[in-house]
Amino acid sequence: FAFDLDGTLLDTAPDFYKSVNILRQKYDLDTADYDQVRTRVSQGAASLAAYALGLDKDAEEVIEFHRQELLEIYEGCCMD
Repeated sequence: FAFDLDGTLLDTAPDFYKSVNILRQKYDLDTADYDQVRTRVSQGAASLAAYALGLDKDAEEVIEFHRQELLEIYEGCCMD
């Protein structure tokens, strides 16, 4: 798999925005702010997962679980 998280090759922010909102919907959360997602794309999937679910940055194991969940969502809907 190849993830271009910083937008060098592709602008992946729209796809990650979609993925973040699918994750948020799963946990009955409102739609994310696009600009907040866009600014975190270059920080990686852990940052996106923490933002998406409002997780404390020190909750490393929880963030890792949801990071994997987010990447699975991304792979399922946005790698076409």
